[in-house]
Amino acid sequence: MSEQSLSVEETIAPLWRHGFRPFFLAGGLFAIVAMGLWWLALGGQSVLQFFGGGLWWHSHELVFGFAGAIVVGFLLTAVQNWTNVRSTFGMPLQLLFGCWLAARLVKVIPGAGWWVVMPEVVFYLMSTGLFARPLLVVRQYKNLAIFVPLLLLMGLFATLSIAAVVREGSALRFIHAGIFVVVFMMVLMGSRVVPFFVGKAFGIPQPRPHAVVELVGSVSMLLLVVLALVGFYRVPPYLLATACLIACVFQLIKIAVWFDIRIMQRSILWSLFTAYGFIPLGLVLLACFSVGWVPLLSVPLHAFTTGAMGGLILAMAARVSLGHTGRAMRLPRFMPVALVCIFIGGLLRVLGPLLGPAYYQWGLQLSSISWIAAFAIFVVSYLPILSAPRVDGKPG
Repeated sequence: MSEQSLSVEETIAPLWRHGFRPFFLAGGLFAIVAMGLWWLALGGQSVLQFFGGGLWWHSHELVFGFAGAIVVGFLLTAVQNWTNVRSTFGMPLQLLFGCWLAARLVKVIPGAGWWVVMPEVVFYLMSTGLFARPLLVVRQYKNLAIFVPLLLLMGLFATLSIAAVVREGSALRFIHAGIFVVVFMMVLMGSRVVPFFVGKAFGIPQPRPHAVVELVGSVSMLLLVVLALVGFYRVPPYLLATACLIACVFQLIKIAVWFDIRIMQRSILWSLFTAYGFIPLGLVLLACFSVGWVPLLSVPLHAFTTGAMGGLILAMAARVSLGHTGRAMRLPRFMPVALVCIFIGGLLRVLGPLLGPAYYQWGLQLSSISWIAAFAIFVVSYLPILSAPRVDGKPG
């Protein structure tokens, strides 16, 4: 980096030097606030008037607000690695973050109407454009297989978020599809990063399954995005069950190929595998729901959201934040506790309803506490890291 470029970098507060910094930190804070407000609302102590009602707000904001922030932060960071072109920082990053924050705040304004969608529209349009810019600069055709699906998924994710606002009557269908878009992104990115992390950690060739396994695993998950958009209650039960079980088998094959017993010694690795493991668990539960063996659709959906999404976000944010600030891959002291909390919360949220009405509220309450504790530990542990310059003096 030239001295002139370095001097420009030093005029920017560290928080605005790379996409992951503000979005990981704000995403963690929002995870705490959103779950806390939902917890109060469930107890009849709602302190805010939510656009669309409490259930709509909880569902929409934890998918498109919380997960959306982390996805955007991660992709803006990853695209710099893939293209070697400086990603978004400084004023453009501040404007993007401001749109995300405005999209959250307008939904708790009393009497808010359809116009609450406007900040969301601007945020996702900007995000997609800023992600695409480095790709267009370098014309890196060899990576089109990952770039094009991610661009299309970001566009679909944005459309679903907006549709859930504009068409409240069909909102849950769009939100369910949004969940599966995120899960599909996790499958695509997991296939890319998990073998890389395992190979790098143990000095072995990257463990990758056969291309057919990758293809069928991805296509089967994409089919579930389509079925979610149609509506899980509208899809013939055995079609949904078959699609889920096929997807489950191929995700399990991938996990088996990636697995190395030594990962159990490293929190940064076992957490990735545990989070990814909630995907086949959710698929089995969704298949069981479709044929009437699981009473509530919320059971498989929370396996995907609380367990897979929450767990993978926490694990990836912890690792990316260390690597991209020039630090060694050693988690802060209490982060393993946070990872245990998020997975316990995921299991409790799934098991509570399955054990019967007497355990439902207990599972809900303890799962919420576990979620809040996990992200509180993340925010406290990573605030000094995300708000400080890289320790190696490099940009970002």
